[in-house]
Amino acid sequence: PEGDYSPAFATMCIGWRSQPMTYRFRVEPGKAYVVAVGFWEWHWKERGQRLVETTVDGQAGGVVDTVPVGPKRPVVAHYAVRDADGDGLLDVTVTAATRAPDQNSILNAIWVFPANSPPDEDALLRGDLDREALAMVDCGSLTDRPFSDAAIRMSLPVAPRRATTAW
Repeated sequence: PEGDYSPAFATMCIGWRSQPMTYRFRVEPGKAYVVAVGFWEWHWKERGQRLVETTVDGQAGGVVDTVPVGPKRPVVAHYAVRDADGDGLLDVTVTAATRAPDQNSILNAIWVFPANSPPDEDALLRGDLDREALAMVDCGSLTDRPFSDAAIRMSLPVAPRRATTAW
């Protein structure tokens, strides 16, 4: 995206044909956290086309429209969660909502913060909190390690201020 946004919004994972994307984070058993999940919609301009569902450690987070209300900017959904089963793991899963016209979901970044430190939205979008988070994943980057059965790595060189579509 154009603007002063975290580099994490320049990479993404895609859940083709409703395939879920799951990431696992080690946490202190039984503790509460704020999980922020970031999306930047690169394809759709109209709201309602790409709807994603997020589940954090079995707790449904609801449906998020990846096209923002207002100016073109990333969308971040925040979830207050607890490691309810006490296993010391938080699983974050994103998949296409059943009612979404586009059944390919996207995911750019995930941050995990202590419950008593909810992130400032603008600082999070700029990437200022990437190092302050207990955990942060730049989804689709070379350091990304999803907790899933398979991953496809694809790289498309794109000239500055140009667009590329891959289908």
